[in-house]
Amino acid sequence: MRRTMAWGMLAMMLAIVAGDAVAEIAGDRWAHWRGPLGTGEAPSATPPVEFGPEKNLRWKVEIPGSGSSSAVVWDDRVFVTTGVPLDDGRTWSFRVLCFDRASGRTRWEQTAVEAVPHEGTHETNSFASASPCTDGEHVYASFGSRGLFCYTMDGELVWSRDFGDMTMRGGFGEGSSPTLSDELVLVPWDHEGPSKFFAVEKKTGKTVWEVDRDEPTCWATPLVAAGSDGTQQVVMNGQNAACGYDLATGKVLWTCGGQTQRPCASAVAEDGVAYVMSGFRGAYGAAFDLDGRGDLAGSDAVLWSVNRSTPDVASPLLFEGQLYYYKEKTGLLTCIDAATGTPLYETKRLPGMGRTYASPIAAAGHIYLTDRSGAITVITAGADPQVVATNDMGEGVDATPAADGNDLFIRGERHLFCVERKTMRTASATPTDTTDPNYDEEAVQAFTLPNILEGPDGVAASTAKAWEQTSRPYQFRQLQRFVYGQVLPPVAVAVVGNVERAEVTLPGPGETTTPAIRLQARLRLGDATHARETEVLCYLPAASKSPVPTFLKLNFAGNQAETTDPDVWLTKSWVRDGEGVEDHRATEASRGLNARRFPAAEMLSQGYGMATAYCGDFFPDHPDGRAQSVLPSLGRPVDGDLPANEPGAIAAWAWGLSRILDWLITLPEVDGERVIVVGHSRLGKTALWAGACDPRFAMVVSNESGCGGAALSRRNYGETVGVITSRFPHWFCPSFATYAGRELELPVDQHTLLAMTAPRPLYVASAEGDRWADPRGEFLAAEAVGPVWKLYGREGLGTNAYPPVGTSVGSAVRYHVRAGKHDLLLEDWQHFADMADDLLRAAVPAAR
Repeated sequence: MRRTMAWGMLAMMLAIVAGDAVAEIAGDRWAHWRGPLGTGEAPSATPPVEFGPEKNLRWKVEIPGSGSSSAVVWDDRVFVTTGVPLDDGRTWSFRVLCFDRASGRTRWEQTAVEAVPHEGTHETNSFASASPCTDGEHVYASFGSRGLFCYTMDGELVWSRDFGDMTMRGGFGEGSSPTLSDELVLVPWDHEGPSKFFAVEKKTGKTVWEVDRDEPTCWATPLVAAGSDGTQQVVMNGQNAACGYDLATGKVLWTCGGQTQRPCASAVAEDGVAYVMSGFRGAYGAAFDLDGRGDLAGSDAVLWSVNRSTPDVASPLLFEGQLYYYKEKTGLLTCIDAATGTPLYETKRLPGMGRTYASPIAAAGHIYLTDRSGAITVITAGADPQVVATNDMGEGVDATPAADGNDLFIRGERHLFCVERKTMRTASATPTDTTDPNYDEEAVQAFTLPNILEGPDGVAASTAKAWEQTSRPYQFRQLQRFVYGQVLPPVAVAVVGNVERAEVTLPGPGETTTPAIRLQARLRLGDATHARETEVLCYLPAASKSPVPTFLKLNFAGNQAETTDPDVWLTKSWVRDGEGVEDHRATEASRGLNARRFPAAEMLSQGYGMATAYCGDFFPDHPDGRAQSVLPSLGRPVDGDLPANEPGAIAAWAWGLSRILDWLITLPEVDGERVIVVGHSRLGKTALWAGACDPRFAMVVSNESGCGGAALSRRNYGETVGVITSRFPHWFCPSFATYAGRELELPVDQHTLLAMTAPRPLYVASAEGDRWADPRGEFLAAEAVGPVWKLYGREGLGTNAYPPVGTSVGSAVRYHVRAGKHDLLLEDWQHFADMADDLLRAAVPAAR
């Protein structure tokens, strides 16, 4: 959103909800001014880097009147606010507008109120500078002294609140935005009169708590964050002090002075630390431990502070462990390490950047910087920024852009622009979401699952033989046709050079260590001149006298990120920008960042081997990754109109797992009959498809794989087919996207995928805090496949009762839901190992 105010003016814009609070409400949608995490990052968005009024433009619409508020997005709707002067020259019409995301047409427009403002604004501010926010059920728009308004998604007024009139410093106008969290709307009210902070019920607008603030005018927006104990608090900037308030009660938890006059910049937070800055007539920024209490000045809870080149109007961006911010209102950019406050670069002048009100945002490894002239400069993230593009919108821009999916929404002086990253054309895909994601079990639609036992003639298999000969092949073809695409053919796998073999010691829990044999091999995948290669890391128990069962998983950032072992090869493949990655290349700083997801020492101590390889070796995880994937070497098309059943990234990754298995089973130390494929998140979808395609995997493990993985698509809960295929069009075959909003018509559902594992052991794992992946939908899918295992005389899940958190249930099919967020932790691995102990170690090789 735009933060306007020359001088020290500003209309602070939009609502933010930080971290967990935002993610729970909005998933990855840009539903608040500072995005889904409250940090300025769009974690799943892939917007264009080159764009303008004539380039990569999907649509632009003229917005009546004026405003500096940002657009916010929820699925197929885009919302903005505006103020329109009426003919008498004194009265203004304060309006909320809703646009169709696909076409830009106006879905609805509502006049919240018509009123004569009691005071003016600065020449660079407007009467509509606070951005709206939404939770997918309602839209909340604040016009400050004109009131707070709640609408349904279809534009019906639900309630409104009038908090009185504000008297702003210098008559510069208003701008702080409301923030959503749980069941509350948080409304800051700092001005030259009695300042307040309100928390009102989302559904009714009634006050839950109200606190006095000893603060003059402030244009910042509140942020919801949590300390290490999980206590939700609201972080609010202020001229006298930054403060943390208990979300439930409004009680002041901590304060810290040092800020400059009339702060505009809003806080950002991550991992229990809040970062607060201001830069008018002075400079101050600090990192505050959210576990601190009372006056933090001079205490250890102030982790670091800076006193130069801090932002005035624009808020900082927190992205991949780094803070990006401008000096005052200039376009001079500074980047510091968020953990230490150490500058990576300071006051860097970039082309196109002069004077700034809009805040920087980040998406897909790029930083988007907006100048008031309408120039938007895109740079790479990290310590050595490279200018990727400088774009000109043709009119001034004070509002912070909103990145969602493949789109970037830019509110200019006169127009709202939607620019899009163009993706490959497909024969039949229409990847748009047509349903509002839902987190209410009572609102889940009624549905009937396809009968997974049915064959092509409609007859259900009643024996294992009938399943294997008729029904399974038919159901498998359906999965290829509608979800994952054709199965890719095997190729010869050859070791390039020598396999590195070394005796190492791995650190275990506490002070323990585990002796291991480390193998590293570079594998060439096929005989084609442009065949791809992958690097495989394998740890084996040093003391084992016989071949060991081995877990195999793909990873997200290279083998070096899976372990602290300093001699593991650093991947040279393209890597999504993040911590330890510069310009899409892994650096030494990436070592061990994801080691929690690969507890090699613990599993080796239980007699298992651990193997991993980087998924990007087979298909770089971005929509344009086909050309650098294994697909061209297998004769698959790279661009143009793709067949409806053309395989994508998940098929390529699953194929890669089978090629690694081709090599693993040649090792005398590995029990080739007991290799267990494991995957987390999108790689959990991959593990399930690999297990479906390759019966050599003795056991299949899905961890929090969600939509397109273990969660039922027919449940309108969490992520939907429309969302996943529009944000990640490269994962599935094009046909899958055509069922966006038509999941009830899909000939298969995800229990069909799970059934492909039978009669081998199958483990499905969820996390309680990962509602986006629909834990209950994963459980129900695991429950629904029981009849297939029954054909083999085996019990599947064996219960329809959703288990307590932390409890594993089932027999040949097992399930648990872990406390916490979307991750893969040792607790999960222990459950997987327990199942393998029970069903693989003492058993004959899995039936296939």
